[in-house]
Order: sequence, then structure tokens, then C-alpha cells
Amino acid sequence: MKLYGDQLIKLVDGRYSLAEPLRNFPTNLGIVEGKILDNNDIPFKGYVEIDGQTGKINDDGSFKLKNIPLGEAVIRVSSIDNGLPIHEEKIHIEVTGPTPRDIKIKR
Repeated sequence: MKLYGDQLIKLVDGRYSLAEPLRNFPTNLGIVEGKILDNNDIPFKGYVEIDGQTGKINDDGSFKLKNIPLGEAVIRVSSIDNGLPIHEEKIHIEVTGPTPRDIKIKR
């Protein structure tokens, strides 16, 4: 089924939505980047994980994860010492560009 122009979007209860799901549209377009520091602004040593994508936090506390599904997700920070999560929060992955997320870890 091919949809064109106003056939692609429908108005329901005052909100616009797609009339049909988009086929062959990549959904893992999200990028999350930021810094993870402790309460003394010292870079945190560990890992950051979002929706199954895990990366090591760089020596300056920065991180960047790519190919994250758009929409709601949970970001987890774990220590390099034991790998256990020490911080967790919900975030919204944006489609318009990298989603910034700086985190302060209390020690």
C-alpha cells in the first residue's frame, strides 16, 4: 500500500500520528554523549550502558554511545572495580541530534 501526502498522517483526538508504520526505516539512530564525574569533578572510571549498548568511560569522563533506539530508555553507570550499577535514570533519546547527558556520581 502506498500512501502519499495527507494519507501518511492521520489526526486522532487532536494529535497527529502515522497512518501506517514506516517500513525499512532505521530505528537505532540515537546517540547519547556526555561526561560522568564525581561530586569533586573528577572523571569517573567505569562503564555506561543504554539499551544493551555498553561503552567504557574515557579518561576525561566523557562517553558516547551510538545506535541507541529512539524514545525512552534507561542509562546505567557501573564502576570499573566491580561492574555493579551505581547510577540509573530514565532518559529520552532524541531524533534531532545527540542526546546530551552529564551525570554526577556521589562518592
